[in-house]
Amino acid sequence: MSSGQPPTEAAPKHKQQLLQDPPCQQQQQQQQQQQSGPSGGGLRSHAMSAADVDEEEAAEADEEVHRDEETSIKVTQSPGFLCHIEATAAFRMPAHTLFKQVITHPDNAAIFRHMDRCSYRRVLEDDGQGLRKVRVAHEASWRFLLLKGTFTTKLLVEEDEQALIMDFQLDPEGGGSGIMRKFHGRWTIRPHPADPQHASLSTLDQDLALGVYMPPPFDRILKRISCNQVKKIFEDVKKEADNVNRGRPTLCPWEEAKDKQFGEGQGEDAAPAAVPAAVPAAVPEAAPAAPAVAEPAA
Repeated sequence: MSSGQPPTEAAPKHKQQLLQDPPCQQQQQQQQQQQSGPSGGGLRSHAMSAADVDEEEAAEADEEVHRDEETSIKVTQSPGFLCHIEATAAFRMPAHTLFKQVITHPDNAAIFRHMDRCSYRRVLEDDGQGLRKVRVAHEASWRFLLLKGTFTTKLLVEEDEQALIMDFQLDPEGGGSGIMRKFHGRWTIRPHPADPQHASLSTLDQDLALGVYMPPPFDRILKRISCNQVKKIFEDVKKEADNVNRGRPTLCPWEEAKDKQFGEGQGEDAAPAAVPAAVPAAVPEAAPAAPAVAEPAA
């Protein structure tokens, strides 16, 4: 039986969508889509967000901060240490490739500008399942005004190929730590959520302290230069990722070099190579007005 009222017309589809999604909600959805982006778009580091501390706030907090779309770096003063470094970057390279072919490759001195030479490398343990312990000694240069020289950093490195984690610390049996009193940290690599098959996120946490006291304002200057040096490391990784993607990697496959050992009387075998990448320690280098950080690394 008819109710006597005319039938109600169904709203057009676009009006139905407007009723379901108010304009403000639609705008939020569009912004979220732009931020996430397709797999072929720009990559972001996890540290990037609207709540990031800007440069002025960082200065008030006694921090050195650098952030762009693909990189986030923060250097702070921590108790008992000269610098604490937190850095995250996105790269167009699969996570396992980045870990093996760049971060832990025995010959990666050819990639990183802050590495001069690795004079010693020994594989101490290898369980055959991806857990490996390595002892290395890395030589780096320093310059300050008219003075220059070299120093050696001896490290113990633990690699976890399955978890994509590399830990490094000063070798307690190294017979002295050179210019550094403390130096340890961790690289963590994981697939990028926006494109897990072709991209990765790398995170570096590191603490370092010099064996000499650096009074203000030199401690502030060193934090700033340390931040810039981390940027250089990420630039080197990005450049090598581009080389790999073009089919022209700088280094031989990791599988061919992972067991390489040299040093202590092996002559030419102690040539430049073999040191895992880490953030530079703070040492004087040539600078027009103040001490600067040289480019040593784990």
